Amino acid sequence: MTIRTCFLIATVLTVSFVFAGWAFAQNTPDTAASAFFEHIKERRFEDASALLTDNLQTYFSRPTLREFIIRCESQNISVTNERIAAGGLQNVDPPQRKDLPGGVIWESVLRFKNAALPVRVAIDEQNKIAAIEFYRSSEGPTPTQMPRCIGNTALFAKAFGHDYTLLVEVLTPDGQPCQVDQYASRSFGLYRKVYAIPEDNRNSSWTDPEDGTHWIMHPSPADYADRTEARWQNNVLRMSALEKGTYRVAITLVNPRPSELPRGNIFTPPVTLDETNKEQKITAQMVRGGTIRIRIVDAETGEPIEKAWAGATNTSVPVSSTQVIRNKIDDVHVHEFVFPGRYVITLHCPVNQADDLVYTPEEEYEVMIADGDDYVEFLIM
Repeated sequence: MTIRTCFLIATVLTVSFVFAGWAFAQNTPDTAASAFFEHIKERRFEDASALLTDNLQTYFSRPTLREFIIRCESQNISVTNERIAAGGLQNVDPPQRKDLPGGVIWESVLRFKNAALPVRVAIDEQNKIAAIEFYRSSEGPTPTQMPRCIGNTALFAKAFGHDYTLLVEVLTPDGQPCQVDQYASRSFGLYRKVYAIPEDNRNSSWTDPEDGTHWIMHPSPADYADRTEARWQNNVLRMSALEKGTYRVAITLVNPRPSELPRGNIFTPPVTLDETNKEQKITAQMVRGGTIRIRIVDAETGEPIEKAWAGATNTSVPVSSTQVIRNKIDDVHVHEFVFPGRYVITLHCPVNQADDLVYTPEEEYEVMIADGDDYVEFLIM
């Protein structure tokens, strides 16, 4: 082998290694994230779509990524009490890498003429965009009519440490497995314990009157990028992608028509999820509840007051009064299947029977409701 041949082989090998190193550098999570947002900035949507996993490419097949951005541009947002369009996409911030305890994500901001849309992405082992999350921040007004989190959302849950699971097995008041799938209405609320209630959670919070602990609804309405997943499996409610903490669950099962299925409520005791208990399963038995019957009568005549209004709000547990079956039968306001506890009864009565009714200020009364029937009568002076 000649010296020239050896030189040529060495040159080829050197070029090959340099090219391989360059190609490897181009195929990293950081460069994939940068390329994705750069393509969107330059409106090269097909190139951006090519960096998505097959799952996300299927999601963005209708509407396409181009149509998705156009829809964002046309969305109305609130600015100084006016509704205006977000406007055209003006710029896209270079993605910022965030190394979290459970993984790595990249954050950027899509900047429209009148709005800002913060975006997070998670990247899989093939350096493909596997999950996208939209959220709110102080960057500016945010278009809201869009999915919060799409794709392999487990990547976000793992990165942020939201990989805890709570399971609630539901039993009937008689202690039998509940046939949850046969109920026309099955609602639940998840509450997480906090040390103080944030200002933006005032309308979705609850303070236990017994021990003074504070609880907020999870996910909070202010949490624009919630990852919690909840689904029923037979008579078990499974809630996954939770963060570490202490939780309570309120469940209401109702059929609007008469049925052999028992109606009732559940409010679980506190359950703590931590590193030693990343998955907890508890059993909760339905409570049939009580019945509040409110008859509003004139103190002088003893006659029922027409067109009076009565409401009942549970102050002991965060079971919404909207879950109560309410009727008015023979001048008696009936609130059925209410969860046992302390209630505030609110009355609103007309001063006269004219067409333009003038109502008295609301009056409030406190009553305790046990697991059974109760009857309350109010005399209006």
